[in-house]
Amino acid sequence: MPDPIEFGPVGIAIEAIFYYGGTAMCIVTLPIYIIVVAVLFMSTKRQTGTSGSFYRIYMIGGIVDIAAMLNNHLLSIMPAHGFFLNFYLSSIHVGQTYLAIAWGIRYAQATTVTILAVNRLTAVVFPARFRKV
Repeated sequence: MPDPIEFGPVGIAIEAIFYYGGTAMCIVTLPIYIIVVAVLFMSTKRQTGTSGSFYRIYMIGGIVDIAAMLNNHLLSIMPAHGFFLNFYLSSIHVGQTYLAIAWGIRYAQATTVTILAVNRLTAVVFPARFRKV
């Protein structure tokens, strides 16, 4: 069985494709997601069509997703590829912070998805009472 650390040239190339591809996708989509959340935030203050509970839940889920993306890239992926190692290895608190944020965000994402699903369920199953809720 090969050593799990040695991937060979093909494995290293595949890993680099995923790393740089994922980073590029994050760089492109993060500003778009921030704009979507900002627009939802601005429109929830006004009485528009996007001021309902669905859009508020979606906005909160977007904030959580943005935090997850930043946490993953800044505190996990970058040190795994050797960026800013002196900072990341300077204290155990950096790793502990990453884990605390990552686990907290997982629960927050699960909660927002569940609440959003219940919101849509009540809108479909009980459309007359949905506006009252």
